[in-house]
Amino acid sequence: MAFPDRQRLVLIVEELFSNSIDHGYGGDSDQPVWLTLTLTADGCHLAYRDMAPAYNPFLSARLPVLGPDALNRPEGGLGVFLIGQLSSSRRYERRDEHNHIELFVPRSDRDANTEVP
Repeated sequence: MAFPDRQRLVLIVEELFSNSIDHGYGGDSDQPVWLTLTLTADGCHLAYRDMAPAYNPFLSARLPVLGPDALNRPEGGLGVFLIGQLSSSRRYERRDEHNHIELFVPRSDRDANTEVP
């Protein structure tokens, strides 16, 4: 996976993790999260799991209001939107007292001919 694709994956994982800590665990936790990445010729399957209270981030996701006053908009609300923009499929499931999020992040067109290591 080329550098821009890795950057997109890092951004997605950072958003998922910060949402687990800030919203799921209330700002501090020693609870684990689990992450699995599976590379394919077309992109990367990402599976993320935490033990926070049940919450489907994709149900309440909506387009952020961006405009000329974007510097003064309230903080937050862009993470799930960005995840939606960077992934081609998203799935949430509550299973065994865990939140399970599965995403597929396609390779950028520029990297379509790059071999998977």
